[in-house]
Amino acid sequence: LTPMTPMTPTVSLPMARPHVVTGVNPGPDEETCAKHPVFGRHPISGRTALYLSTPERCVAISGMTDTAAADMIQLLYAHSTTAANTLRHTWSERDLVMWDNRCVMHRADHANVGGHRVMHRGMVAGRSLLPVGSAR
Repeated sequence: LTPMTPMTPTVSLPMARPHVVTGVNPGPDEETCAKHPVFGRHPISGRTALYLSTPERCVAISGMTDTAAADMIQLLYAHSTTAANTLRHTWSERDLVMWDNRCVMHRADHANVGGHRVMHRGMVAGRSLLPVGSAR
């Protein structure tokens, strides 16, 4: 994978954004929203990572009006999902795909999926994204 193409920052760091649950019906006692930083620093590479999901799930940014936040989220999402910043994997039998959840947005595309597939999810313990500007 190649690094994401540079983008000129238009806001100061750090900012926080609520992430809301969509696509499921949680019970009355389950969490439906969490607050995350918009940017973080990767603990190994030291690079700034964008911590974002779909605009439908990112509902606000601290310190911004709803309109400004929606515009910023759309701008960041559009930048992150350009062809230059996207890897599309074409599945073959016995494939194994791994990514670092701290700095990669991922989305399932079931367009050409046929037959049975077996999927296993494994997680490796590690450090979370660090605040931007902190030492490693």
